[in-house]
Amino acid sequence: MKKIMSVLIMLWIISCQREDTPVREIDQVSRIYIDSAGIDMLNDSLNISYKTRRYYDALGLTDNAAVSLQLKQNKNGRYFLEYTAGAVRKNLNEDNSPTIVRSIIAFQMAYPAHTTASILPIQDTLILDYRFSDAEFRLISARYNGKEALHGKEENAHRIEIHK
Repeated sequence: MKKIMSVLIMLWIISCQREDTPVREIDQVSRIYIDSAGIDMLNDSLNISYKTRRYYDALGLTDNAAVSLQLKQNKNGRYFLEYTAGAVRKNLNEDNSPTIVRSIIAFQMAYPAHTTASILPIQDTLILDYRFSDAEFRLISARYNGKEALHGKEENAHRIEIHK
């Protein structure tokens, strides 16, 4: 009985040891703002804002793999799209440290039919690059149609500004 108790106590002590595995810091949430000449193009109450908005994973298995972007409003009343995750990520590095992975989201947006703006839908791309290592997963670059769009952080999210 003493041997069994000794073994159980030893197992309990071993199981209580701290792991040396580092905790990965995840920093990937983004707020995407879209404006044109200072007008919030995501505000549905405006007649000239985009009314139809769809987002697709350009690296997905099919051309129409949807990506979830949630329409939200900040404390100043400005609308934004919140992106957390969901698009396929492609490894850009040949080696493994640190790895750079990329997601590409295709934006398809259209104005309301009664506006004088082009009726053809707007098709743009947002390229997101992340640094991925044992210690972190972090957004490091955001380019919209080839232009850098990452503009710092707000409320624990990356701020992506798109000016049309």
